[in-house]
Amino acid sequence: MRAAVEDLVAGVGRHRVSARFHEGMADAASALVRRAAAARGPMPVVLTGGCFQNARLAEGVRRRLQGDFDVRLHGEVPPGDGGIALGQALVADVVAG
Repeated sequence: MRAAVEDLVAGVGRHRVSARFHEGMADAASALVRRAAAARGPMPVVLTGGCFQNARLAEGVRRRLQGDFDVRLHGEVPPGDGGIALGQALVADVVAG
């Protein structure tokens, strides 16, 4: 955030500031996935939910992880509340057995 504000004050274009911010968020998310995988072992990575409605962020994380992880993006199911509700229903079905 500090870098974004400094860039804006320095007159860097908003598109460039936004791109840098999203790239930084994709770096952070990818690092967290790698840390979790190091602690828990290999796992599929599903990029969905509200923040992954942002195509630039979703693609940035996918690009950083591809080749090392089975990365999935939302497709037929919406990434927001509708998809969350469907996921909760599927988990409840599995738990109920």
